[in-house]
Amino acid sequence: MVEQGVEIIIARGESAYNIRDACPSVAVIDIPISGFDLAIALEKAREYGGTVAVVSFPSMIKQVECLETAIGIKIKKYYL
Repeated sequence: MVEQGVEIIIARGESAYNIRDACPSVAVIDIPISGFDLAIALEKAREYGGTVAVVSFPSMIKQVECLETAIGIKIKKYYL
């Protein structure tokens, strides 16, 4: 990306952290996602019905596991 002229990268969580470490000359803007944001997204997914999957780093999957019981849906979890 840097070779292609990218100067600013928008990412979240561990992705933002890893990019900062790998590309210190690039500005990284971290997108915060709270537990509340995650709960709203899971609630919307439940309204659709069917199987729900979350793909994320382990830190977010821990939040998903807590919300899985609270919201009352089964979630397939895939780790990055």
